[in-house]
Amino acid sequence: MLSFFIACGVVLTLPMMKFAQKDFIISVENGKNMHQIATELEKNEVITGKTLFLFANKILSIRGTLILKAGDFEIKKGMDYYDICSLLASNNYHFSTITFPEGLTAKQMIKIIEKSDLKEQISIQNIQEGSLMPETYSYTSFETKDKLIKRMQESMTDFLDKAWRENKNPMLKTKQELLILASIIEKETSVEEERPLVASVFTNRLKIGMKLQTDPTIIYEITNGETNFGRKITKADIANGKYYNTYKIFGLPKGPISCPGRSSIIAASNPPQTEFLYFVAIGDGSKAHKFAKDYKEHIKNVDEYRKNRTIKEMDFINS
Repeated sequence: MLSFFIACGVVLTLPMMKFAQKDFIISVENGKNMHQIATELEKNEVITGKTLFLFANKILSIRGTLILKAGDFEIKKGMDYYDICSLLASNNYHFSTITFPEGLTAKQMIKIIEKSDLKEQISIQNIQEGSLMPETYSYTSFETKDKLIKRMQESMTDFLDKAWRENKNPMLKTKQELLILASIIEKETSVEEERPLVASVFTNRLKIGMKLQTDPTIIYEITNGETNFGRKITKADIANGKYYNTYKIFGLPKGPISCPGRSSIIAASNPPQTEFLYFVAIGDGSKAHKFAKDYKEHIKNVDEYRKNRTIKEMDFINS
């Protein structure tokens, strides 16, 4: 018995003198045992020898139940062997993240997923425009691309359902129309505080039967949501198109033109009461807009935009 405690004392001391040699992310699948983990850590030069590492694990097992958890774990340089073994039996998982900016199209978001380190290829077919919620998602090395897409779809569906239940926009007749309007708002401004005002402009236009005349709808019909536009809209662009071109059609376009974020959906479902019918960028380098109640005021704002753009171009030339 004495020899056992002496041995334990040696084991308790020696592993404490051994530390992780570098930072490392290890993935523990279901069924993976500590011997396999020790071999992987040794192979990747995280530990200098697996014998003492397994001794440390044995001592912790004697102290109490030590059950490995499936998941990704981040081993930090300098962690002793006891801490590593304890980490692998904890809920302190390591997650990677992937971010989707608001306003991307579904096809653009799918390209991001395709280039990610998520497992397997995408097999889901017919991913609809506007069906993916743009935000930052956490995932482990075990997650598949399809699983992430389903999470994104569920997130959008859940939020859109909630927004539709609370909808106060009388011009929207269906949940799909809410999504369409939100997608246009998302493409028109990236300034969160402006989204309700943009929503009010389009709602006011719908009320009086005025065309929405929003450039992003033209761009979407030309690019099919696959690429950036990369040029100015021409008169020919305005003259063409029949499903999304809101310079030609009355009301909302055929479908959404982007995957809107939460604030745009909220703005579309609950726009403030204003008299605004127009808006234009200020043109001073900010992303802000000026809003107008009538065409005369709008033209004044357009002139100011052109003046600001000229000043900025001159500043650029002289810099």
